Amino acid sequence: MMLFDTTPDGYAPRNAPASQALGRRVYRVSIHGQYYWLKLQLKNSNAKAEHSFLYELSLYQHFAAQHLEPCYLPFEIVAVADLNDPNLNKLALHEQGLLLPDSAAHFATNPILLSADQRIHLCLQSLDAVARLHQLGYVHGDLKIQHLRHYAGHCRFIDFEYCFQAGQYQVGHQVEQNQVGQNNLACQHGSPRYMAPELFNGERCSVRSDIYALGIIWLQWLQQQYLYAQDYQAWRHMHQQGIYIDLAVALQDFHALLGLMLTVDPNRRLQDIAQVKQALISILL
Repeated sequence: MMLFDTTPDGYAPRNAPASQALGRRVYRVSIHGQYYWLKLQLKNSNAKAEHSFLYELSLYQHFAAQHLEPCYLPFEIVAVADLNDPNLNKLALHEQGLLLPDSAAHFATNPILLSADQRIHLCLQSLDAVARLHQLGYVHGDLKIQHLRHYAGHCRFIDFEYCFQAGQYQVGHQVEQNQVGQNNLACQHGSPRYMAPELFNGERCSVRSDIYALGIIWLQWLQQQYLYAQDYQAWRHMHQQGIYIDLAVALQDFHALLGLMLTVDPNRRLQDIAQVKQALISILL
């Protein structure tokens, strides 16, 4: 039986309203003085969201069984009934939930305040995390700056709902022609801010699209500003025209590398994490 030190945020979910509308419930809880995030899903709420939730639970268990250095936070699959919480028991929840430790953002510090070595170290740590996932044979499919966490001195991922085995078709970023621009799951969860140009044409996610997304993450961190577009079509235009890279003088060494990661043509982009790491070392060291 698991007992909370504090009730889950007064039972006010911390996830976005759009996510709540799909039946997702995320609470910040305290257990034995430590903070955690509890991720739950309502039954009979949204078939795709429910499938994604259960799929993520199974992926965590699969990753743990590989016995490789993890690219994910330590986790626990909890039985909702064992939480022994009367308010949660009132909800029609799936029987299991995901419990993750609270963690800081990996790219939390303004890069101008860091030394060149510290900036490179954070980037290398994020590359190592992506490399470990790719070595497992998986593409993340939804890399964004919020999904890279710093835990126990390492970079770790959260949110594997769009993760899939390379070679399998992933519908998460596939947008049907009659749905382009609509408020569908691909637009909500595909994170168009980070989508590689080819994904807007219905191509499959790949190692190269993960590299592109990581390039967007680095760019936003270095610029200390999110990219912005008004709607899905504007995002498509921005990515397919090529991302404008504007860095402070002290960060100009990253310009060439970002250009190689954010190339519009995926065949001209850096092809794997080993190439990105080699380019980072050769350009910046």
